Amino acid sequence: MNKVSYTTASNIATSPGIVSIVIPIYGALHLVKKCIESVFQHTYWPYELILVDDCSPDDAVRDYLKSLEGRQNESNKCVSLKIIFNKKNKGFAPTCNVGMRAGTGKYFCVLNSDVLVTPYWLTKMVIAIEADK
Repeated sequence: MNKVSYTTASNIATSPGIVSIVIPIYGALHLVKKCIESVFQHTYWPYELILVDDCSPDDAVRDYLKSLEGRQNESNKCVSLKIIFNKKNKGFAPTCNVGMRAGTGKYFCVLNSDVLVTPYWLTKMVIAIEADK
């Protein structure tokens, strides 16, 4: 007889794998702020947030990212906040790679900086991944 096991939030949460969320950033501060705030507000799965600025032309982006240092404590599931500033503009894919190299998670998620996440977005994705094993 085949044994069927179901993955649920309750049995995954007993041994969660950290998810590395990488957000490549280039300008568009008003969108970046909304994206990051939505991640802090709606992410209930343990995660590390890796923000990679690809030499944004606006100094306000750099200033805002620097102001985030220590903010991971506001989100009880953000275990680490890493902010990386590229020395020169690399483009989207290489900037994503910079962030992924800095990650330590079991899983990785790349978010565009104009994405607004909804409640339990990451929990649902991890449950789907784990259920497919």
